Amino acid sequence: MISIKRNCGYFLFLVIILALCSCSFGMKLEYDGVDDGSESKTAKILEPGSSQHAKKKLSKKKVSNVKRSSKSIKKGTNTNQAKLNTKPDKETSIEVAKKNLDKIVNESDGGLHQVGDRAIGKIRSGKEINIGLLVPSASNESKVGRDSINAAELALAELGTPDIKIIPIETGIDEAGASNAIKNKVGSNIDALVGPFNPSQLAHASTVIKEKGIVVINCSNNVDLVGASYLHMIGMPFVHQSHRIISYAIQNNITRIHAIIPKGINGSMIRKIITQYEESGDLESSVIIDYENNNKEGVIEDAVERLFYILNRDANQYNNAAILLPQNEYEFRRIANKINAMNSSKISSLHILGGSIFHNHFGKSLKTGSKIWFADIPQNLLYDFHMRFATKYGYTPTSVAACAYDSIALILASTKVTDNKLVFNPSVFFNKSGFEGVQGAFMLDPKGKIKRSLSVFGMSNTGSIVELDRALKSFEIE
Repeated sequence: MISIKRNCGYFLFLVIILALCSCSFGMKLEYDGVDDGSESKTAKILEPGSSQHAKKKLSKKKVSNVKRSSKSIKKGTNTNQAKLNTKPDKETSIEVAKKNLDKIVNESDGGLHQVGDRAIGKIRSGKEINIGLLVPSASNESKVGRDSINAAELALAELGTPDIKIIPIETGIDEAGASNAIKNKVGSNIDALVGPFNPSQLAHASTVIKEKGIVVINCSNNVDLVGASYLHMIGMPFVHQSHRIISYAIQNNITRIHAIIPKGINGSMIRKIITQYEESGDLESSVIIDYENNNKEGVIEDAVERLFYILNRDANQYNNAAILLPQNEYEFRRIANKINAMNSSKISSLHILGGSIFHNHFGKSLKTGSKIWFADIPQNLLYDFHMRFATKYGYTPTSVAACAYDSIALILASTKVTDNKLVFNPSVFFNKSGFEGVQGAFMLDPKGKIKRSLSVFGMSNTGSIVELDRALKSFEIE
Protein backbone atom coordinates (compact mmCIF):
# COMPACT_ATOMS: atom_id res chain seq x y z
CA MET A 1 0.00 0.00 0.00
CA ILE A 2 1.19 3.49 -0.83
CA SER A 3 0.94 5.95 2.00
CA ILE A 4 0.31 9.57 1.05
CA LYS A 5 0.52 11.01 4.52
CA ARG A 6 3.58 12.47 6.21
CA ASN A 7 5.63 10.95 9.01
CA CYS A 8 6.33 14.05 11.08
CA GLY A 9 7.40 14.91 14.61
CA TYR A 10 5.31 16.72 17.16
CA PHE A 11 5.97 19.64 19.46
CA LEU A 12 4.62 20.17 22.92
CA PHE A 13 2.71 23.29 21.98
CA LEU A 14 0.58 21.28 19.55
CA VAL A 15 -1.45 20.08 22.52
CA ILE A 16 -2.91 23.57 22.71
CA ILE A 17 -3.60 23.62 18.98
CA LEU A 18 -5.34 20.24 19.20
CA ALA A 19 -7.67 21.58 21.83
CA LEU A 20 -8.50 24.58 19.66
CA CYS A 21 -8.95 22.41 16.57
CA SER A 22 -11.30 20.06 18.39
CA CYS A 23 -13.63 22.95 19.04
CA SER A 24 -13.39 24.16 15.48
CA PHE A 25 -14.36 20.81 13.95
CA GLY A 26 -17.90 21.17 15.29
CA MET A 27 -17.92 17.70 16.79
CA LYS A 28 -17.02 15.87 19.95
CA LEU A 29 -15.27 12.53 19.67
CA GLU A 30 -15.18 10.12 22.57
CA TYR A 31 -13.31 6.85 22.25
CA ASP A 32 -13.92 3.97 24.67
CA GLY A 33 -11.58 1.08 25.13
CA VAL A 34 -7.98 0.71 24.01
CA ASP A 35 -6.53 0.58 20.52
CA ASP A 36 -4.62 -2.69 20.75
CA GLY A 37 -3.74 -2.79 17.06
CA SER A 38 -6.11 -5.67 16.31
CA GLU A 39 -7.93 -5.60 13.00
CA SER A 40 -11.61 -4.78 12.79
CA LYS A 41 -13.85 -7.81 12.41
CA THR A 42 -16.65 -6.08 10.53
CA ALA A 43 -14.92 -3.44 8.40
CA LYS A 44 -14.94 -5.63 5.32
CA ILE A 45 -18.26 -5.45 3.49
CA LEU A 46 -20.46 -8.46 4.24
CA GLU A 47 -21.26 -10.50 1.14
CA PRO A 48 -25.02 -11.15 0.69
CA GLY A 49 -25.98 -14.51 2.15
CA SER A 50 -23.02 -14.79 4.53
CA SER A 51 -24.50 -13.38 7.75
CA GLN A 52 -25.34 -15.70 10.62
CA HIS A 53 -29.01 -14.80 10.20
CA ALA A 54 -29.01 -15.87 6.55
CA LYS A 55 -27.16 -19.10 7.34
CA LYS A 56 -29.59 -20.08 10.08
CA LYS A 57 -32.54 -19.24 7.86
CA LEU A 58 -31.23 -21.36 5.01
CA SER A 59 -30.23 -24.15 7.37
CA LYS A 60 -33.79 -24.43 8.66
CA LYS A 61 -34.95 -24.87 5.08
CA LYS A 62 -32.26 -27.56 4.60
CA VAL A 63 -30.79 -25.74 1.66
CA SER A 64 -27.50 -27.33 0.56
CA ASN A 65 -24.41 -25.86 -1.01
CA VAL A 66 -24.78 -22.54 0.77
CA LYS A 67 -21.76 -20.30 0.23
CA ARG A 68 -20.45 -19.54 3.69
CA SER A 69 -18.15 -16.61 4.27
CA SER A 70 -15.29 -17.25 6.69
CA LYS A 71 -15.29 -13.53 7.43
CA SER A 72 -18.77 -13.39 8.95
CA ILE A 73 -19.00 -12.28 12.55
CA LYS A 74 -21.09 -14.17 15.08
CA LYS A 75 -24.08 -12.38 16.52
CA GLY A 76 -23.41 -10.78 19.84
CA THR A 77 -19.69 -10.33 19.25
CA ASN A 78 -18.50 -6.97 20.54
CA THR A 79 -16.90 -4.84 17.84
CA ASN A 80 -13.59 -3.13 18.37
CA GLN A 81 -13.61 0.40 19.69
CA ALA A 82 -10.67 2.57 18.80
CA LYS A 83 -8.67 5.05 20.77
CA LEU A 84 -7.73 8.22 18.92
CA ASN A 85 -4.19 7.81 17.64
CA THR A 86 -2.38 11.06 16.88
CA LYS A 87 1.00 9.43 16.30
CA PRO A 88 2.08 8.75 12.70
CA ASP A 89 2.49 5.16 11.56
CA LYS A 90 6.17 4.71 10.65
CA GLU A 91 5.46 1.58 8.63
CA THR A 92 3.29 3.48 6.16
CA SER A 93 5.44 6.58 5.77
CA ILE A 94 5.96 8.20 2.38
CA GLU A 95 9.61 7.08 2.47
CA VAL A 96 8.60 3.41 2.58
CA ALA A 97 6.04 3.99 -0.17
CA LYS A 98 8.63 5.48 -2.51
CA LYS A 99 10.80 2.37 -2.15
CA ASN A 100 7.94 0.23 -3.44
CA LEU A 101 7.00 2.50 -6.35
CA ASP A 102 9.06 0.63 -8.97
CA LYS A 103 7.26 -2.61 -8.18
CA ILE A 104 3.86 -0.96 -8.30
CA VAL A 105 4.59 0.69 -11.64
CA ASN A 106 5.44 -2.73 -13.06
CA GLU A 107 2.27 -4.26 -11.63
CA SER A 108 0.06 -1.51 -13.02
CA ASP A 109 1.24 -1.79 -16.66
CA GLY A 110 3.21 1.44 -17.04
CA GLY A 111 1.81 2.16 -20.50
CA LEU A 112 -1.89 1.87 -19.60
CA HIS A 113 -3.78 4.88 -20.89
CA GLN A 114 -7.04 3.44 -22.26
CA VAL A 115 -9.66 1.10 -20.78
CA GLY A 116 -12.42 0.48 -23.28
CA ASP A 117 -13.76 3.88 -24.28
CA ARG A 118 -12.25 5.56 -21.23
CA ALA A 119 -8.94 7.38 -21.56
CA ILE A 120 -6.86 7.16 -18.38
CA GLY A 121 -4.06 9.62 -19.07
CA LYS A 122 -0.62 9.36 -20.60
CA ILE A 123 2.70 9.24 -18.80
CA ARG A 124 4.27 12.69 -18.47
CA SER A 125 7.97 13.28 -17.95
CA GLY A 126 10.39 16.16 -17.88
CA LYS A 127 12.72 18.21 -15.72
CA GLU A 128 9.70 19.39 -13.72
CA ILE A 129 6.06 18.41 -13.15
CA ASN A 130 3.46 21.19 -12.98
CA ILE A 131 0.13 20.61 -11.22
CA GLY A 132 -2.65 23.05 -12.03
CA LEU A 133 -4.96 23.77 -9.09
CA LEU A 134 -8.43 24.90 -10.23
CA VAL A 135 -9.76 27.35 -7.63
CA PRO A 136 -12.54 29.97 -7.74
CA SER A 137 -10.03 32.60 -6.62
CA ALA A 138 -6.43 32.59 -5.47
CA SER A 139 -7.03 35.42 -3.00
CA ASN A 140 -7.35 34.92 0.74
CA GLU A 141 -10.95 36.15 0.54
CA SER A 142 -11.96 32.82 -1.01
CA LYS A 143 -12.08 30.08 1.64
CA VAL A 144 -12.10 27.30 -0.95
CA GLY A 145 -9.22 28.86 -2.86
CA ARG A 146 -7.21 29.70 0.24
CA ASP A 147 -7.64 26.30 1.89
CA SER A 148 -6.98 24.24 -1.24
CA ILE A 149 -3.86 26.23 -2.14
CA ASN A 150 -2.51 26.02 1.41
CA ALA A 151 -3.24 22.28 1.60
CA ALA A 152 -1.59 21.70 -1.78
CA GLU A 153 1.51 23.62 -0.71
CA LEU A 154 1.61 21.66 2.55
CA ALA A 155 1.49 18.36 0.63
CA LEU A 156 4.27 19.56 -1.64
CA ALA A 157 6.41 20.69 1.30
CA GLU A 158 5.96 17.40 3.12
CA LEU A 159 6.04 14.93 0.24
CA GLY A 160 7.34 16.57 -2.92
CA THR A 161 10.55 17.67 -4.58
CA PRO A 162 11.69 21.18 -5.63
CA ASP A 163 10.93 20.30 -9.26
CA ILE A 164 7.21 19.71 -8.68
CA LYS A 165 5.20 22.92 -8.69
CA ILE A 166 1.64 24.00 -7.86
CA ILE A 167 0.11 26.53 -10.25
CA PRO A 168 -3.22 28.05 -9.09
CA ILE A 169 -5.67 28.59 -11.97
CA GLU A 170 -8.69 30.78 -11.23
CA THR A 171 -12.10 29.62 -12.46
CA GLY A 172 -14.44 32.15 -10.88
CA ILE A 173 -17.81 30.91 -9.65
CA ASP A 174 -19.79 30.66 -12.89
CA GLU A 175 -20.84 27.18 -14.00
CA ALA A 176 -18.73 27.48 -17.16
CA GLY A 177 -15.76 28.93 -15.27
CA ALA A 178 -13.73 25.72 -15.06
CA SER A 179 -14.42 24.86 -18.71
CA ASN A 180 -13.21 28.26 -19.84
CA ALA A 181 -10.15 28.11 -17.59
CA ILE A 182 -9.13 24.68 -18.93
CA LYS A 183 -9.61 25.86 -22.51
CA ASN A 184 -7.81 29.17 -22.19
CA LYS A 185 -5.35 28.88 -19.29
CA VAL A 186 -4.13 25.26 -19.34
CA GLY A 187 -1.25 24.78 -21.75
CA SER A 188 1.12 21.97 -22.55
CA ASN A 189 3.21 22.91 -19.52
CA ILE A 190 0.51 21.59 -17.15
CA ASP A 191 0.88 17.85 -16.46
CA ALA A 192 -2.21 17.29 -14.29
CA LEU A 193 -5.10 19.22 -12.76
CA VAL A 194 -6.73 19.11 -9.32
CA GLY A 195 -10.26 20.47 -8.98
CA PRO A 196 -12.51 22.26 -9.61
CA PHE A 197 -14.14 22.16 -6.18
CA ASN A 198 -17.52 23.37 -7.47
CA PRO A 199 -19.68 20.33 -8.44
CA SER A 200 -21.60 22.16 -11.17
CA GLN A 201 -18.34 23.39 -12.71
CA LEU A 202 -16.99 19.85 -12.86
CA ALA A 203 -20.11 18.50 -14.59
CA HIS A 204 -19.90 21.31 -17.12
CA ALA A 205 -16.17 20.74 -17.73
CA SER A 206 -16.16 16.97 -18.32
CA THR A 207 -16.33 17.34 -22.12
CA VAL A 208 -13.52 19.91 -22.18
CA ILE A 209 -11.37 17.66 -19.97
CA LYS A 210 -11.72 14.85 -22.51
CA GLU A 211 -10.89 17.18 -25.41
CA LYS A 212 -7.85 18.53 -23.59
CA GLY A 213 -6.61 15.06 -22.73
CA ILE A 214 -5.25 16.00 -19.32
CA VAL A 215 -5.45 14.02 -16.08
CA VAL A 216 -7.86 15.59 -13.56
CA ILE A 217 -8.22 14.52 -9.93
CA ASN A 218 -11.39 15.72 -8.27
CA CYS A 219 -13.11 15.36 -4.91
CA SER A 220 -16.61 14.97 -6.38
CA ASN A 221 -19.19 12.34 -5.40
CA ASN A 222 -21.03 12.69 -8.72
CA VAL A 223 -21.84 9.11 -9.78
CA ASP A 224 -23.03 10.40 -13.16
CA LEU A 225 -19.42 11.18 -14.06
CA VAL A 226 -17.95 7.79 -13.12
CA GLY A 227 -16.05 6.50 -16.11
CA ALA A 228 -15.46 9.88 -17.75
CA SER A 229 -12.16 10.04 -19.63
CA TYR A 230 -9.14 11.48 -17.79
CA LEU A 231 -11.29 12.20 -14.69
CA HIS A 232 -10.35 10.44 -11.43
CA MET A 233 -12.72 11.18 -8.53
CA ILE A 234 -11.63 10.51 -4.95
CA GLY A 235 -14.78 11.68 -3.18
CA MET A 236 -17.01 9.56 -0.96
CA PRO A 237 -20.32 8.70 -2.69
CA PHE A 238 -23.13 8.01 -0.25
CA VAL A 239 -23.70 4.60 -1.79
CA HIS A 240 -20.33 3.55 -0.27
CA GLN A 241 -21.33 4.91 3.10
CA SER A 242 -24.68 3.13 2.81
CA HIS A 243 -23.13 -0.21 1.92
CA ARG A 244 -20.70 -0.01 4.84
CA ILE A 245 -23.34 0.90 7.42
CA ILE A 246 -25.85 -1.66 6.10
CA SER A 247 -23.22 -4.39 6.31
CA TYR A 248 -22.31 -3.34 9.85
CA ALA A 249 -25.96 -3.24 10.94
CA ILE A 250 -26.64 -6.75 9.61
CA GLN A 251 -23.60 -8.07 11.47
CA ASN A 252 -24.98 -6.51 14.64
CA ASN A 253 -28.40 -8.14 14.78
CA ILE A 254 -30.40 -5.80 12.51
CA THR A 255 -32.72 -7.96 10.40
CA ARG A 256 -34.94 -5.26 8.88
CA ILE A 257 -33.66 -2.17 7.10
CA HIS A 258 -36.09 0.44 5.85
CA ALA A 259 -35.08 3.48 3.85
CA ILE A 260 -36.15 6.89 2.59
CA ILE A 261 -34.15 7.58 -0.55
CA PRO A 262 -34.12 10.09 -3.42
CA LYS A 263 -34.88 8.87 -6.93
CA GLY A 264 -31.96 8.69 -9.32
CA ILE A 265 -28.73 6.71 -9.67
CA ASN A 266 -27.75 6.89 -5.98
CA GLY A 267 -31.20 5.84 -4.82
CA SER A 268 -31.30 2.96 -7.31
CA MET A 269 -27.92 1.68 -6.18
CA ILE A 270 -28.92 1.80 -2.51
CA ARG A 271 -32.19 0.02 -3.26
CA LYS A 272 -30.23 -2.69 -5.07
CA ILE A 273 -27.92 -3.20 -2.07
CA ILE A 274 -30.81 -3.61 0.37
CA THR A 275 -32.71 -5.88 -2.02
CA GLN A 276 -29.69 -8.16 -2.46
CA TYR A 277 -29.34 -8.60 1.29
CA GLU A 278 -33.07 -9.31 1.59
CA GLU A 279 -33.09 -11.84 -1.25
CA SER A 280 -30.04 -13.62 0.20
CA GLY A 281 -31.73 -14.03 3.60
CA ASP A 282 -29.57 -11.55 5.53
CA LEU A 283 -32.63 -9.34 6.00
CA GLU A 284 -36.13 -10.53 6.83
CA SER A 285 -37.85 -7.55 5.23
CA SER A 286 -37.45 -3.96 4.10
CA VAL A 287 -39.67 -1.02 3.25
CA ILE A 288 -38.11 1.47 0.81
CA ILE A 289 -39.77 4.77 0.00
CA ASP A 290 -38.34 7.05 -2.67
CA TYR A 291 -39.13 10.64 -3.56
CA GLU A 292 -38.47 13.15 -6.31
CA ASN A 293 -35.35 15.12 -5.44
CA ASN A 294 -36.79 18.49 -6.50
CA ASN A 295 -36.94 20.38 -3.17
CA LYS A 296 -40.68 20.93 -3.58
CA GLU A 297 -42.53 21.58 -0.35
CA GLY A 298 -44.09 18.49 1.17
CA VAL A 299 -42.42 15.91 -1.09
CA ILE A 300 -39.93 14.63 1.50
CA GLU A 301 -42.45 14.93 4.34
CA ASP A 302 -44.93 12.83 2.33
CA ALA A 303 -42.28 10.12 1.93
CA VAL A 304 -41.84 9.99 5.73
CA GLU A 305 -45.60 9.64 6.21
CA ARG A 306 -45.80 6.84 3.65
CA LEU A 307 -43.00 4.91 5.33
CA PHE A 308 -44.50 5.00 8.81
CA TYR A 309 -47.99 4.29 7.49
CA ILE A 310 -46.67 0.98 6.17
CA LEU A 311 -44.61 0.21 9.29
CA ASN A 312 -47.51 0.91 11.63
CA ARG A 313 -49.66 -1.66 9.83
CA ASP A 314 -47.29 -4.43 10.95
CA ALA A 315 -45.69 -4.16 14.40
CA ASN A 316 -43.05 -6.73 13.40
CA GLN A 317 -41.46 -4.15 11.13
CA TYR A 318 -40.10 -2.41 14.26
CA ASN A 319 -38.34 -5.54 15.57
CA ASN A 320 -34.54 -5.46 15.15
CA ALA A 321 -35.08 -2.72 12.58
CA ALA A 322 -33.28 0.36 11.31
CA ILE A 323 -34.01 3.25 8.97
CA LEU A 324 -31.41 4.37 6.45
CA LEU A 325 -31.45 8.10 5.73
CA PRO A 326 -29.09 8.84 2.81
CA GLN A 327 -29.79 12.54 2.44
CA ASN A 328 -27.88 15.78 2.21
CA GLU A 329 -28.02 18.19 5.14
CA TYR A 330 -31.07 20.10 3.90
CA GLU A 331 -33.11 16.96 3.22
CA PHE A 332 -32.09 15.33 6.48
CA ARG A 333 -33.29 18.33 8.50
CA ARG A 334 -36.68 18.12 6.80
CA ILE A 335 -36.96 14.39 7.51
CA ALA A 336 -35.87 14.89 11.14
CA ASN A 337 -38.44 17.66 11.68
CA LYS A 338 -41.19 15.47 10.26
CA ILE A 339 -40.24 12.44 12.36
CA ASN A 340 -40.02 14.57 15.51
CA ALA A 341 -43.46 16.01 14.85
CA MET A 342 -44.96 12.52 14.66
CA ASN A 343 -44.08 12.04 18.34
CA SER A 344 -44.34 8.25 18.20
CA SER A 345 -42.88 6.10 20.97
CA LYS A 346 -42.35 3.26 18.49
CA ILE A 347 -39.70 5.20 16.59
CA SER A 348 -37.28 5.10 19.52
CA SER A 349 -36.92 1.34 19.01
CA LEU A 350 -35.49 1.90 15.53
CA HIS A 351 -31.81 2.39 14.78
CA ILE A 352 -31.01 5.33 12.53
CA LEU A 353 -28.37 4.67 9.87
CA GLY A 354 -26.59 7.44 7.98
CA GLY A 355 -23.39 8.88 6.60
CA SER A 356 -20.81 11.57 7.10
CA ILE A 357 -23.24 14.43 7.76
CA PHE A 358 -23.78 12.98 11.24
CA HIS A 359 -20.24 14.03 12.12
CA ASN A 360 -21.51 17.59 11.99
CA HIS A 361 -24.06 16.78 14.67
CA PHE A 362 -27.02 16.59 12.31
CA GLY A 363 -28.02 13.42 14.15
CA LYS A 364 -28.91 15.64 17.11
CA SER A 365 -31.78 17.02 15.03
CA LEU A 366 -33.64 13.78 15.74
CA LYS A 367 -35.38 13.81 19.12
CA THR A 368 -36.58 10.22 19.08
CA GLY A 369 -33.97 8.69 21.40
CA SER A 370 -33.01 6.20 18.68
CA LYS A 371 -29.55 4.71 18.44
CA ILE A 372 -27.57 6.29 15.61
CA TRP A 373 -24.88 4.54 13.59
CA PHE A 374 -23.12 6.14 10.65
CA ALA A 375 -20.20 5.52 8.28
CA ASP A 376 -17.48 8.07 7.66
CA ILE A 377 -13.75 8.39 6.99
CA PRO A 378 -11.50 7.50 9.97
CA GLN A 379 -10.75 10.59 12.02
CA ASN A 380 -7.26 10.03 13.47
CA LEU A 381 -5.34 10.85 10.28
CA LEU A 382 -7.64 13.78 9.60
CA TYR A 383 -6.94 15.17 13.08
CA ASP A 384 -3.24 14.78 12.46
CA PHE A 385 -3.55 16.70 9.20
CA HIS A 386 -5.55 19.49 10.84
CA MET A 387 -2.88 19.84 13.51
CA ARG A 388 -0.11 20.17 10.94
CA PHE A 389 -2.19 22.59 8.86
CA ALA A 390 -3.00 24.75 11.89
CA THR A 391 0.66 24.79 12.92
CA LYS A 392 1.74 26.07 9.52
CA TYR A 393 -1.11 28.48 8.70
CA GLY A 394 -2.58 29.41 12.08
CA TYR A 395 -6.19 28.33 11.49
CA THR A 396 -8.34 25.21 11.09
CA PRO A 397 -9.24 24.51 7.45
CA THR A 398 -12.56 23.63 5.85
CA SER A 399 -13.22 20.12 4.54
CA VAL A 400 -11.90 20.93 1.07
CA ALA A 401 -8.33 21.10 2.39
CA ALA A 402 -8.01 17.40 3.21
CA CYS A 403 -9.24 16.37 -0.22
CA ALA A 404 -6.91 18.86 -1.92
CA TYR A 405 -4.00 17.46 0.11
CA ASP A 406 -4.81 13.86 -0.86
CA SER A 407 -5.26 14.84 -4.53
CA ILE A 408 -1.80 16.40 -4.68
CA ALA A 409 -0.28 13.58 -2.67
CA LEU A 410 -1.78 11.01 -5.05
CA ILE A 411 0.05 12.68 -7.95
CA LEU A 412 3.28 12.86 -5.93
CA ALA A 413 3.03 9.17 -5.01
CA SER A 414 2.66 8.38 -8.72
CA THR A 415 5.78 10.34 -9.67
CA LYS A 416 9.36 9.10 -9.50
CA VAL A 417 12.79 10.18 -10.72
CA THR A 418 14.21 8.23 -13.67
CA ASP A 419 17.39 9.19 -15.55
CA ASN A 420 17.38 12.64 -13.92
CA LYS A 421 13.82 13.23 -15.10
CA LEU A 422 10.52 13.25 -13.23
CA VAL A 423 8.04 10.66 -14.52
CA PHE A 424 4.35 11.00 -13.65
CA ASN A 425 2.51 7.75 -14.38
CA PRO A 426 -1.31 7.86 -13.92
CA SER A 427 -1.42 4.05 -14.13
CA VAL A 428 -0.05 3.92 -10.59
CA PHE A 429 -3.47 5.23 -9.46
CA PHE A 430 -4.74 1.68 -9.90
CA ASN A 431 -2.24 -0.25 -7.81
CA LYS A 432 -3.93 -3.18 -6.12
CA SER A 433 -3.21 -2.18 -2.53
CA GLY A 434 -4.57 1.36 -2.75
CA PHE A 435 -3.42 4.50 -0.97
CA GLU A 436 -3.61 5.78 2.59
CA GLY A 437 -4.33 9.50 2.67
CA VAL A 438 -5.35 11.92 5.38
CA GLN A 439 -8.93 10.85 4.65
CA GLY A 440 -8.14 7.18 5.11
CA ALA A 441 -7.50 4.33 2.69
CA PHE A 442 -8.91 4.41 -0.83
CA MET A 443 -8.44 2.52 -4.07
CA LEU A 444 -9.20 3.58 -7.64
CA ASP A 445 -9.96 1.27 -10.55
CA PRO A 446 -9.41 1.87 -14.27
CA LYS A 447 -13.15 2.15 -14.87
CA GLY A 448 -13.36 5.28 -12.73
CA LYS A 449 -14.79 3.86 -9.52
CA ILE A 450 -13.42 4.45 -6.04
CA LYS A 451 -13.45 2.17 -3.03
CA ARG A 452 -12.99 3.69 0.42
CA SER A 453 -12.36 2.06 3.75
CA LEU A 454 -14.74 3.65 6.24
CA SER A 455 -15.15 3.54 10.00
CA VAL A 456 -18.50 3.15 11.76
CA PHE A 457 -19.40 5.64 14.47
CA GLY A 458 -22.18 5.84 17.02
CA MET A 459 -23.83 8.98 18.34
CA SER A 460 -25.36 9.26 21.81
CA ASN A 461 -28.41 11.33 22.77
CA THR A 462 -26.05 14.06 23.97
CA GLY A 463 -24.28 14.23 20.63
CA SER A 464 -21.00 12.61 21.68
CA ILE A 465 -19.49 10.40 18.98
CA VAL A 466 -17.78 7.04 19.49
CA GLU A 467 -15.88 5.04 16.90
CA LEU A 468 -17.49 1.59 16.99
CA ASP A 469 -15.63 -0.16 14.22
CA ARG A 470 -12.38 0.97 12.63
CA ALA A 471 -11.71 1.22 8.94
CA LEU A 472 -9.20 -1.13 7.37
CA LYS A 473 -5.83 0.50 6.74
CA SER A 474 -5.11 -1.31 3.50
CA PHE A 475 -6.66 -3.12 0.54
CA GLU A 476 -3.82 -5.62 0.40
CA ILE A 477 -4.87 -8.89 -1.21
CA GLU A 478 -4.74 -11.72 1.27
